Amino acid sequence: MPKRGEGIENDTLTTHYWFLLEKLSSVLQPFYKATMCGQGHKHTLYRWFTTMDWLLGCLFNTKEDFKELRELHGSSKKYTYLEALAYSL
Repeated sequence: MPKRGEGIENDTLTTHYWFLLEKLSSVLQPFYKATMCGQGHKHTLYRWFTTMDWLLGCLFNTKEDFKELRELHGSSKKYTYLEALAYSL
């Protein structure tokens, strides 16, 4: 058990970090939806290509969103990292 004043009980998430977590969640949601959409079904290539096209569109929108956030908060490295992450996908 950590001593008083040390450890995880003093780690709190600020509204800024909740905002960043929401953005990261929004990146992962399309992957989850695409997985659930195709799970257990014998789809044709048309269905998979349609799903991939939708997924790539979501990624493009995410990249643009993170680019705008970085431009708004240019001095914050967090937004630079998010943008770099989006472009690596």
